[in-house]
Amino acid sequence: MNEEQWNAAIFDAFFGEDQDGREVYLCPDDETLREIGAENGLDQDAAVADFEEAVQAESRKGRDPFPYWRFGLSQWEKQGRPVPPPFIALLGATVLAATRRVSVGGAGRPPYYAQLTQILGLNTDWSQDKYRKFIPELWGELTDWLVDKHGGMLGLPTASTWDHFEQHIGFSNSQALLTGSERAELHQFFRDAGFEPRQVVEPRELAARLRQWSRIAGQGSRKLADRAYDDELGSHVRNVIASELKHWDGSVRTREGHRVLELKLLLDMRRNSMGVALRLVDDNRPEALVIGGERYETAEATGQFLPLPLAVDANLLNVGTRLVDAQQKMRMVFRPRDVIPFTFDEQIGRWVSTTRAALESPHCVLVRDDLIAEVRALMKELRSDEPSITRKVAVPAGWTLLKGFTPRIALLRVDPALAALVPAASEQPSLAGGLRVVSGLSTYLVGGAPDLIVPGLGIKINVSVDDAIVEEVGEDGLILPLQELQLRSGEHTVSVGSWTRGLTLVREVVERPLCEPTIGHHLISTSAGIVATGPATEITALSREGGEPIIAGAAVELGATGAAPAYATMIKAQATRGYWAFGQPGEVVEFHPEQPEWARVIGLSFNSFEAEVYQVDLGLDFLFVARRFIQSTKIVGVGRASMLAASGDASSIASWAAVVSELATSERLSFSSASCEMRWNEYAEIALAVFGDECSDE
Repeated sequence: MNEEQWNAAIFDAFFGEDQDGREVYLCPDDETLREIGAENGLDQDAAVADFEEAVQAESRKGRDPFPYWRFGLSQWEKQGRPVPPPFIALLGATVLAATRRVSVGGAGRPPYYAQLTQILGLNTDWSQDKYRKFIPELWGELTDWLVDKHGGMLGLPTASTWDHFEQHIGFSNSQALLTGSERAELHQFFRDAGFEPRQVVEPRELAARLRQWSRIAGQGSRKLADRAYDDELGSHVRNVIASELKHWDGSVRTREGHRVLELKLLLDMRRNSMGVALRLVDDNRPEALVIGGERYETAEATGQFLPLPLAVDANLLNVGTRLVDAQQKMRMVFRPRDVIPFTFDEQIGRWVSTTRAALESPHCVLVRDDLIAEVRALMKELRSDEPSITRKVAVPAGWTLLKGFTPRIALLRVDPALAALVPAASEQPSLAGGLRVVSGLSTYLVGGAPDLIVPGLGIKINVSVDDAIVEEVGEDGLILPLQELQLRSGEHTVSVGSWTRGLTLVREVVERPLCEPTIGHHLISTSAGIVATGPATEITALSREGGEPIIAGAAVELGATGAAPAYATMIKAQATRGYWAFGQPGEVVEFHPEQPEWARVIGLSFNSFEAEVYQVDLGLDFLFVARRFIQSTKIVGVGRASMLAASGDASSIASWAAVVSELATSERLSFSSASCEMRWNEYAEIALAVFGDECSDE
């Protein structure tokens, strides 16, 4: 390729309509030049040398290397400044020299002009004054052309200089602070760390969080984080990172601006299988994928995930994979990790891989065999029950699948290789625990304020509540029980540096329904589900205090006006088909899923209830609650009472056995913990053994 061809290729790689409104760093480092060369038919290993030969063919060997580009600039201006500017390759060469200098840390960093002399093939006595007079002029021309002529539609300029003796090379240095691949890593950091698009964060705090994240992300990210603390360049790098966040649109992109979507592993414990899938999001949905030469349409795909024909083998887990959509606009990536946690997705009835474990949630974990001992020790430290090894699902050699991991606390410091197991959803501070009363909202009971979890940073940051400083957090991090501050009811604001969250404390959330609910005493299983029939009796003060207890097979129904039970509060996970609450063998209560108007108005979660209140009012001792979704059911253990002899009439016993039998044959049944599953299996065995005949007769 000649200089003109390289000029056009570099321009196309960095500028264009897909960069509309986005800051562009013209940074053709060695890696990027190899990629650009390969895209234009060159051998990757020869691309950098080809670029240098192209610019050397046009540079003069005398005192002034730049007559070729001066003439090109004048002709370009006479022609009305068309696309592309004729000096992009030259500016790229000046930045290439800066990247080679920046890549060397500390006192051993080579002089800038020595690098540029080699790239342009100049004699050592060329006049650097020619550079100082011409190259800054070209950066100014590029800025004016991008902003004044094109209004930022091809990208926004970022070149700037620094106020010291190297200000003339500052323009090129400013582009070398952040390579294309590092920019993509930053976007991943922003997403992993929980930052909001276009958020403004103090650069020093942002760099500290980046350093923490880089300990987990890998070697390349650590180089960028270390550069943020470089004696010479650190302050400039920190400002660039903060500017990137300020202009970030919330997506993860490649150097070329292509969106990056993360591939997920799907674990089906019922079918004992594991596969790879793409999460489908409407605004990020590729039209089609090409895998192994075959085209897979995604435009008409339904559901949250699109299964892909990729094997979960050692190569995928150890190396990863990268797919491209048919339009060459998106990249689908699976990144290799030593520890991969899975959380259960109740909408699809499968376990889905995630980047970080969640507090108080059950997980499966795929882990490399050589880390098993360390993983088990960390799980114990996180106060999880002892996980079991499941061999039903075939996993690649050198890997083990663990089941039954539920982290109950968060740790502030952990081995980066195992960090995925620690329930800190991000490197940002977070609120955990507490007595939340409205699902999805930061509303808690007075006396049940959450804990504030702040990961450790390399700098000290103030923690404030309602604008009053209460703590200072540093390298060791902080877990602050907000309950100890004895906050009053009302709205409060918690701040840690640039991070701010609001929460509301209330003294009570019980709202009386418009009418009393009714109780049905018989359940019939139909194609539409379990339906209550027969006589109904209101829940009255008499029935609560001294009347006959409500026996097996009862279903809590809504009154004629659609009112909810008197003690409706909340359960976090929303069940789209209602709940079953199981007592002793023969006892089951169905809670119907209709949401009353009064609950919608005050913001209570759909189809929610508080089990403990009903245990008192209905006279039942709940052992399990089954949350029923469209395609799956989740069993949650409530109590540990021993099994008693069954009692109740035949019709109610048969209904109970039918419900248990239906769940026993379900292909999409999950449990809150391994111990819950074990106790449920014992419970179900009683149903099928003692009441199997009644169930089959019905």
